[in-house]
Amino acid sequence: MSEAVSKLSLETKIKLKYKEWEVEITCVEDKVKNVVENVLTGIDIASLSSTKTNSEIEKLKTQLNKANNLGVKFIFAEQAKRLMF
Repeated sequence: MSEAVSKLSLETKIKLKYKEWEVEITCVEDKVKNVVENVLTGIDIASLSSTKTNSEIEKLKTQLNKANNLGVKFIFAEQAKRLMF
C-alpha cells in the first residue's frame, strides 16, 4: 500500500491550453518535460495537417467552380449514392 501511495505522490497533473487545444496530462514528475514536448509537437503536427488539408479543399473548390462555370457537369453525388447501396 505504501508503494502505491508513494507512486501517486510522484505523479503530476498538468492542464495545458495551447492554440485551440486543451489537454490534461498526468505523468510522473521526471517525465513532465518530455511528455509536454511530445504533446505540443503532436498538436503542432495536427494543426499543420489541418491547415494543409483546408488549403487543399479550398483549391479543389476553386477548380470545381471554374469547371462548373465552363459548363462541366458533375455527377459525383449520384455515383456516390450508387456505390453506397
